[in-house]
Amino acid sequence: MRKMVILLSILLTASAGANVDMQTLNENHCQKGSFAGGDGRSLTNAPLFYQDGQSEFALQKKQFGDKQIYELTNLLSKDQAVALLYNQPGEVRDFVVLGDSVWTVGTQGLREFDISGNLLGIYSIPQWEGPANQMPRNFYFHPANETFFIASGRAGLVRFNTDTKGFLGSDMLNVQNANGHHSAVVAVEGDGADNLWVAMTGNSEKGFDGLLVYSVSQAKIINKSEYTRRAGVVYPFASIYQRENTVYLNNGGWIHAFSKAKLLSKKTIMPKWIAIERVDENARQYIMIDGDLYFGDGQILGCGSYLNPLTMDRILDVFFKDL
Repeated sequence: MRKMVILLSILLTASAGANVDMQTLNENHCQKGSFAGGDGRSLTNAPLFYQDGQSEFALQKKQFGDKQIYELTNLLSKDQAVALLYNQPGEVRDFVVLGDSVWTVGTQGLREFDISGNLLGIYSIPQWEGPANQMPRNFYFHPANETFFIASGRAGLVRFNTDTKGFLGSDMLNVQNANGHHSAVVAVEGDGADNLWVAMTGNSEKGFDGLLVYSVSQAKIINKSEYTRRAGVVYPFASIYQRENTVYLNNGGWIHAFSKAKLLSKKTIMPKWIAIERVDENARQYIMIDGDLYFGDGQILGCGSYLNPLTMDRILDVFFKDL
Protein backbone atom coordinates (compact mmCIF):
# COMPACT_ATOMS: atom_id res chain seq x y z
CA MET A 1 0.00 0.00 0.00
CA ARG A 2 1.20 3.48 -0.85
CA LYS A 3 1.45 5.52 2.34
CA MET A 4 2.53 9.04 3.17
CA VAL A 5 5.06 10.68 5.40
CA ILE A 6 5.13 14.15 6.82
CA LEU A 7 7.95 16.40 5.69
CA LEU A 8 9.48 19.46 7.31
CA SER A 9 11.83 22.09 5.90
CA ILE A 10 12.91 25.04 8.03
CA LEU A 11 13.58 27.79 5.55
CA LEU A 12 11.42 30.85 6.12
CA THR A 13 12.50 33.89 8.12
CA ALA A 14 8.97 35.10 8.76
CA SER A 15 5.45 33.81 8.17
CA ALA A 16 2.15 33.29 9.89
CA GLY A 17 2.31 31.57 13.26
CA ALA A 18 2.50 27.80 13.18
CA ASN A 19 -0.79 26.19 14.19
CA VAL A 20 -0.32 22.63 12.98
CA ASP A 21 2.68 20.66 14.22
CA MET A 22 4.19 17.59 12.60
CA GLN A 23 2.40 15.11 14.85
CA THR A 24 -1.04 16.65 14.32
CA LEU A 25 -0.64 16.86 10.57
CA ASN A 26 0.70 13.34 10.41
CA GLU A 27 -2.10 11.79 12.48
CA ASN A 28 -4.98 13.77 10.99
CA HIS A 29 -3.95 13.90 7.35
CA CYS A 30 -0.80 12.07 6.23
CA GLN A 31 -1.61 8.73 7.85
CA LYS A 32 -5.07 8.93 6.29
CA GLY A 33 -3.62 9.79 2.92
CA SER A 34 -4.12 6.44 1.23
CA PHE A 35 -6.95 3.97 0.81
CA ALA A 36 -7.74 0.86 -1.17
CA GLY A 37 -9.31 1.34 -4.57
CA GLY A 38 -12.06 -0.85 -5.96
CA ASP A 39 -9.58 -2.77 -8.09
CA GLY A 40 -7.38 -3.61 -5.10
CA ARG A 41 -4.78 -0.94 -5.81
CA SER A 42 -3.81 1.64 -3.22
CA LEU A 43 -4.82 5.22 -4.04
CA THR A 44 -2.99 8.30 -2.82
CA ASN A 45 -5.20 10.92 -1.22
CA ALA A 46 -3.08 13.97 -0.41
CA PRO A 47 -4.54 16.92 1.56
CA LEU A 48 -5.06 20.41 0.18
CA PHE A 49 -4.51 23.44 2.43
CA TYR A 50 -5.91 26.98 2.39
CA GLN A 51 -4.20 29.75 4.40
CA ASP A 52 -5.05 33.46 4.13
CA GLY A 53 -3.38 34.82 7.28
CA GLN A 54 -6.60 34.66 9.30
CA SER A 55 -8.11 31.26 8.57
CA GLU A 56 -6.61 27.86 7.81
CA PHE A 57 -8.41 24.84 6.41
CA ALA A 58 -7.61 21.42 4.99
CA LEU A 59 -9.62 19.54 2.37
CA GLN A 60 -9.08 15.84 1.81
CA LYS A 61 -10.98 13.00 0.20
CA LYS A 62 -11.95 10.38 2.77
CA GLN A 63 -13.50 6.94 2.55
CA PHE A 64 -16.96 6.69 4.15
CA GLY A 65 -18.27 3.18 3.65
CA ASP A 66 -18.39 2.61 -0.09
CA LYS A 67 -18.24 6.35 -0.86
CA GLN A 68 -15.39 8.83 -1.19
CA ILE A 69 -16.37 12.28 0.13
CA TYR A 70 -14.31 15.42 0.59
CA GLU A 71 -13.86 16.39 4.24
CA LEU A 72 -13.24 20.02 5.26
CA THR A 73 -11.22 20.59 8.44
CA ASN A 74 -10.83 23.88 10.31
CA LEU A 75 -7.16 23.75 11.34
CA LEU A 76 -7.58 26.59 13.84
CA SER A 77 -10.41 24.89 15.70
CA LYS A 78 -9.39 23.07 18.86
CA ASP A 79 -11.70 20.18 18.06
CA GLN A 80 -10.74 20.21 14.35
CA ALA A 81 -14.40 20.83 13.37
CA VAL A 82 -15.22 19.34 9.98
CA ALA A 83 -17.86 19.33 7.29
CA LEU A 84 -18.47 16.97 4.40
CA LEU A 85 -18.81 18.36 0.86
CA TYR A 86 -21.66 16.49 -0.77
CA ASN A 87 -22.49 16.63 -4.49
CA GLN A 88 -18.80 16.75 -5.43
CA PRO A 89 -18.48 13.82 -7.83
CA GLY A 90 -15.20 14.86 -9.46
CA GLU A 91 -11.61 15.52 -8.46
CA VAL A 92 -10.95 18.74 -6.50
CA ARG A 93 -7.66 20.41 -7.50
CA ASP A 94 -7.83 23.49 -5.25
CA PHE A 95 -10.16 25.26 -2.81
CA VAL A 96 -10.70 28.65 -1.17
CA VAL A 97 -12.73 29.52 1.95
CA LEU A 98 -14.38 32.97 1.90
CA GLY A 99 -16.57 33.77 4.90
CA ASP A 100 -19.26 31.10 5.00
CA SER A 101 -18.55 29.82 1.49
CA VAL A 102 -16.21 27.04 0.37
CA TRP A 103 -15.20 27.26 -3.31
CA THR A 104 -13.60 24.40 -5.23
CA VAL A 105 -12.16 23.98 -8.73
CA GLY A 106 -11.40 20.75 -10.52
CA THR A 107 -12.86 18.30 -12.97
CA GLN A 108 -16.39 19.53 -12.14
CA GLY A 109 -15.60 23.20 -12.82
CA LEU A 110 -16.15 25.87 -10.16
CA ARG A 111 -18.46 24.99 -7.26
CA GLU A 112 -19.65 26.86 -4.18
CA PHE A 113 -20.63 25.17 -0.91
CA ASP A 114 -21.73 26.59 2.42
CA ILE A 115 -19.52 26.00 5.44
CA SER A 116 -21.67 22.98 6.36
CA GLY A 117 -20.92 21.31 3.03
CA ASN A 118 -24.17 21.94 1.16
CA LEU A 119 -23.86 22.73 -2.56
CA LEU A 120 -24.89 26.33 -3.35
CA GLY A 121 -23.92 26.73 -6.99
CA ILE A 122 -22.14 25.30 -10.04
CA TYR A 123 -20.38 27.62 -12.50
CA SER A 124 -18.73 26.76 -15.78
CA ILE A 125 -17.62 28.04 -19.18
CA PRO A 126 -17.79 26.13 -22.49
CA GLN A 127 -14.02 25.57 -22.56
CA TRP A 128 -14.20 23.58 -19.31
CA GLU A 129 -16.63 21.19 -20.94
CA GLY A 130 -14.02 20.28 -23.57
CA PRO A 131 -10.63 18.55 -23.39
CA ALA A 132 -9.04 17.81 -20.02
CA ASN A 133 -6.18 20.24 -20.76
CA GLN A 134 -8.69 23.13 -20.55
CA MET A 135 -10.15 22.27 -17.13
CA PRO A 136 -9.49 24.45 -14.06
CA ARG A 137 -6.74 23.21 -11.77
CA ASN A 138 -5.84 26.05 -9.39
CA PHE A 139 -7.13 29.50 -8.44
CA TYR A 140 -6.41 32.66 -6.46
CA PHE A 141 -8.82 35.11 -4.83
CA HIS A 142 -7.96 38.78 -5.27
CA PRO A 143 -9.71 40.56 -2.36
CA ALA A 144 -9.61 44.11 -3.75
CA ASN A 145 -11.89 43.34 -6.69
CA GLU A 146 -13.56 40.17 -5.34
CA THR A 147 -12.28 38.16 -8.28
CA PHE A 148 -11.04 34.61 -8.73
CA PHE A 149 -8.18 34.16 -11.19
CA ILE A 150 -8.54 30.54 -12.29
CA ALA A 151 -5.64 28.66 -13.90
CA SER A 152 -7.34 26.69 -16.67
CA GLY A 153 -4.65 25.09 -18.79
CA ARG A 154 -5.11 25.84 -22.50
CA ALA A 155 -8.24 27.88 -21.62
CA GLY A 156 -5.97 30.48 -20.01
CA LEU A 157 -6.41 32.58 -16.87
CA VAL A 158 -10.17 32.80 -16.32
CA ARG A 159 -11.71 35.58 -14.17
CA PHE A 160 -14.84 35.14 -12.02
CA ASN A 161 -16.44 37.76 -9.74
CA THR A 162 -17.63 36.31 -6.42
CA ASP A 163 -20.04 39.21 -5.80
CA THR A 164 -21.97 39.06 -9.07
CA LYS A 165 -21.35 35.31 -9.47
CA GLY A 166 -20.37 35.88 -13.09
CA PHE A 167 -17.41 35.27 -15.38
CA LEU A 168 -15.44 38.31 -16.52
CA GLY A 169 -13.52 36.80 -19.43
CA SER A 170 -10.03 35.37 -19.63
CA ASP A 171 -6.46 36.09 -20.68
CA MET A 172 -5.13 33.23 -22.76
CA LEU A 173 -1.50 33.72 -21.62
CA ASN A 174 -0.46 31.14 -24.22
CA VAL A 175 3.13 32.33 -24.16
CA GLN A 176 4.37 31.74 -27.69
CA ASN A 177 8.01 31.04 -28.33
CA ALA A 178 9.65 31.98 -31.62
CA ASN A 179 9.24 28.36 -32.69
CA GLY A 180 5.45 28.65 -32.57
CA HIS A 181 4.83 26.35 -29.59
CA HIS A 182 2.35 27.42 -26.90
CA SER A 183 1.91 26.89 -23.17
CA ALA A 184 -0.84 26.21 -20.64
CA VAL A 185 -1.67 27.96 -17.36
CA VAL A 186 -0.90 25.58 -14.49
CA ALA A 187 -1.22 27.59 -11.26
CA VAL A 188 -1.66 31.16 -10.03
CA GLU A 189 -0.89 32.99 -6.77
CA GLY A 190 -1.03 36.67 -5.82
CA ASP A 191 0.54 39.13 -3.42
CA GLY A 192 -2.77 40.79 -2.49
CA ALA A 193 -1.84 43.89 -4.50
CA ASP A 194 -1.14 44.03 -8.22
CA ASN A 195 1.14 41.07 -8.99
CA LEU A 196 0.07 37.56 -9.86
CA TRP A 197 2.66 34.78 -10.10
CA VAL A 198 1.62 32.35 -12.84
CA ALA A 199 3.19 28.94 -13.50
CA MET A 200 3.14 27.80 -17.14
CA THR A 201 3.91 24.44 -18.74
CA GLY A 202 4.68 23.72 -22.36
CA ASN A 203 2.35 21.65 -24.52
CA SER A 204 5.33 20.17 -26.31
CA GLU A 205 9.05 19.68 -25.78
CA LYS A 206 9.74 23.17 -27.14
CA GLY A 207 6.92 25.01 -25.37
CA PHE A 208 7.47 27.69 -22.72
CA ASP A 209 8.02 26.32 -19.20
CA GLY A 210 8.43 28.86 -16.46
CA LEU A 211 6.80 31.62 -14.43
CA LEU A 212 5.09 34.85 -15.44
CA VAL A 213 4.44 38.02 -13.47
CA TYR A 214 0.98 39.33 -14.41
CA SER A 215 -0.30 42.81 -13.53
CA VAL A 216 -3.93 42.83 -12.38
CA SER A 217 -4.38 46.57 -12.98
CA GLN A 218 -2.84 46.45 -16.45
CA ALA A 219 -4.28 43.02 -17.34
CA LYS A 220 -1.05 41.97 -19.00
CA ILE A 221 2.21 40.06 -18.53
CA ILE A 222 4.98 42.30 -17.17
CA ASN A 223 7.76 39.70 -17.16
CA LYS A 224 8.42 36.15 -18.39
CA SER A 225 11.02 33.91 -16.72
CA GLU A 226 11.62 30.70 -18.64
CA TYR A 227 13.19 27.63 -17.02
CA THR A 228 16.73 26.99 -18.17
CA ARG A 229 17.18 23.68 -19.94
CA ARG A 230 18.86 22.09 -16.89
CA ALA A 231 15.89 23.05 -14.68
CA GLY A 232 13.52 20.65 -16.45
CA VAL A 233 9.85 21.51 -16.95
CA VAL A 234 6.87 22.73 -14.95
CA TYR A 235 4.60 19.87 -13.88
CA PRO A 236 1.09 20.16 -15.44
CA PHE A 237 -0.49 20.05 -11.96
CA ALA A 238 2.09 22.03 -9.99
CA SER A 239 0.89 24.17 -7.09
CA ILE A 240 2.22 27.65 -6.32
CA TYR A 241 2.70 29.72 -3.14
CA GLN A 242 4.28 33.02 -2.13
CA ARG A 243 5.73 34.06 1.22
CA GLU A 244 7.76 37.18 1.94
CA ASN A 245 10.22 37.62 -0.94
CA THR A 246 9.95 34.10 -2.35
CA VAL A 247 7.65 32.14 -4.66
CA TYR A 248 7.47 28.35 -4.22
CA LEU A 249 6.28 25.53 -6.45
CA ASN A 250 5.40 22.00 -5.51
CA ASN A 251 6.58 20.85 -8.92
CA GLY A 252 5.40 17.27 -9.18
CA GLY A 253 6.68 16.48 -5.68
CA TRP A 254 9.82 18.65 -5.71
CA ILE A 255 9.95 22.06 -4.00
CA HIS A 256 11.25 24.81 -6.28
CA ALA A 257 11.96 28.27 -4.84
CA PHE A 258 12.36 31.58 -6.68
CA SER A 259 13.29 35.12 -5.69
CA LYS A 260 10.46 37.54 -6.48
CA ALA A 261 13.02 40.13 -7.53
CA LYS A 262 14.44 37.75 -10.13
CA LEU A 263 10.99 36.84 -11.40
CA LEU A 264 10.38 40.55 -11.98
CA SER A 265 13.60 41.02 -13.94
CA LYS A 266 15.09 37.80 -15.34
CA LYS A 267 14.19 36.26 -18.70
CA THR A 268 15.53 32.84 -17.81
CA ILE A 269 15.68 31.31 -14.38
CA MET A 270 17.08 28.33 -12.50
CA PRO A 271 14.95 27.37 -9.49
CA LYS A 272 16.48 26.57 -6.12
CA TRP A 273 15.63 22.97 -5.30
CA ILE A 274 14.62 22.49 -1.65
CA ALA A 275 15.61 18.84 -1.23
CA ILE A 276 14.21 16.56 1.50
CA GLU A 277 16.75 13.77 1.89
CA ARG A 278 16.45 10.41 3.64
CA VAL A 279 19.51 8.19 4.14
CA ASP A 280 19.71 4.74 5.72
CA GLU A 281 22.03 1.77 5.42
CA ASN A 282 20.31 0.59 2.25
CA ALA A 283 19.77 3.68 0.16
CA ARG A 284 19.69 7.46 -0.16
CA GLN A 285 16.40 8.86 -1.32
CA TYR A 286 14.77 12.24 -1.91
CA ILE A 287 11.22 12.53 -0.64
CA MET A 288 8.49 13.66 -3.01
CA ILE A 289 5.70 15.74 -1.50
CA ASP A 290 2.08 14.78 -2.16
CA GLY A 291 -0.57 17.48 -2.12
CA ASP A 292 -0.22 21.03 -0.83
CA LEU A 293 2.53 22.63 1.20
CA TYR A 294 1.58 23.99 4.63
CA PHE A 295 3.48 27.06 5.82
CA GLY A 296 4.13 27.38 9.54
CA ASP A 297 6.40 29.59 11.63
CA GLY A 298 9.74 29.23 9.84
CA GLN A 299 8.67 25.90 8.39
CA ILE A 300 7.20 24.19 5.39
CA LEU A 301 5.21 21.05 6.19
CA GLY A 302 3.61 18.57 3.84
CA CYS A 303 2.81 14.91 3.18
CA GLY A 304 4.97 12.59 1.12
CA SER A 305 6.40 9.10 0.91
CA TYR A 306 9.56 7.10 0.40
CA LEU A 307 10.25 3.64 -0.97
CA ASN A 308 11.48 0.73 1.12
CA PRO A 309 14.25 -0.58 -1.20
CA LEU A 310 14.02 -4.10 0.26
CA THR A 311 10.27 -4.67 0.02
CA MET A 312 9.41 -1.96 -2.56
CA ASP A 313 6.57 -0.81 -0.27
CA ARG A 314 5.77 2.83 0.42
CA ILE A 315 6.60 3.64 4.05
CA LEU A 316 5.07 6.09 6.53
CA ASP A 317 7.60 8.14 8.48
CA VAL A 318 8.41 11.62 9.82
CA PHE A 319 11.17 13.79 8.32
CA PHE A 320 12.67 17.18 8.96
CA LYS A 321 15.37 19.35 7.45
CA ASP A 322 17.31 22.28 8.91
CA LEU A 323 18.54 24.87 6.45
